[in-house]
Amino acid sequence: MPKEVFDIKEFTKIASGASEIRVVWKDDFAKVKARTNKMLYTCKMPFDAVEKFLSNFKGTVREFNQRPKIEEKPKRSQRRKAKQVEEGLEASSSAQEVTK
Repeated sequence: MPKEVFDIKEFTKIASGASEIRVVWKDDFAKVKARTNKMLYTCKMPFDAVEKFLSNFKGTVREFNQRPKIEEKPKRSQRRKAKQVEEGLEASSSAQEVTK
């Protein structure tokens, strides 16, 4: 039976001795599996943690499923600017209606 590890740092230490890493991409997270000589270890990780983990791992990596496209949320300042632009458009359209 595989053993699930909940701490990413601990999983990284275990995976350093693994012969193979498998990544199963889900909608909200990725399940990373490390095969050692004695046991199979698994860990659920967010996408950014998986990218960082894989960049440091030097062994064989097999990926299953396709990576879901990550929709980045706009930063607060970008949301504020977009909101101001929308309000400006609404104000200008209402001003045009009044002049007609």
